[in-house]
Amino acid sequence: MKILIIISYLIANCLLSDTLKLEKVSLQLHWKYQFQFAGFIAAKEKGFYKEEGLDVELKESNPNIKIVEEVTSNRSNYAVGSSSIALSYLRGDPIKLVSSFFKRSAMVLITKPDIKYPKDLMGRKIMTNSKERFISRFKYMFKSQDVDVNKLIFIKHSYRIEDFITGKVDAITAFTSTS
Repeated sequence: MKILIIISYLIANCLLSDTLKLEKVSLQLHWKYQFQFAGFIAAKEKGFYKEEGLDVELKESNPNIKIVEEVTSNRSNYAVGSSSIALSYLRGDPIKLVSSFFKRSAMVLITKPDIKYPKDLMGRKIMTNSKERFISRFKYMFKSQDVDVNKLIFIKHSYRIEDFITGKVDAITAFTSTS
């Protein structure tokens, strides 16, 4: 009799879990699908979110997406961001930090051979997607080297390496994790 009750309980549990509605949530990533997001992708593929009652949509980013705006406009429930998120919070954007993981930024600055020190960037053209993000990522280096960020010339990123090669810009941002 006890076995019959246990089997009935297990069958009922399985049937109920399949009929429960999953809560739809979206997670805006701050870059293209890469290894750094493997945990999110694996958790979805292995059904870990589903086990917790969630139907998670992972949203790949592109250079035109503004992470904070995606969340504040309700196009995404959550987002992965960088240290520049702190600036948005300080400006008063209605966001909350759920978790913080400290890691080294993948952003690097590729320069012409004659630029050997941060001070050599003053008066030179730097191609970057966001002046604010660039300054937030490199501000401690600039501060320690007495670089006046107001003397840097920022050009909107075209993502064309030819602009760097032909001398249209003197420095270009890139990510070490992107091949």
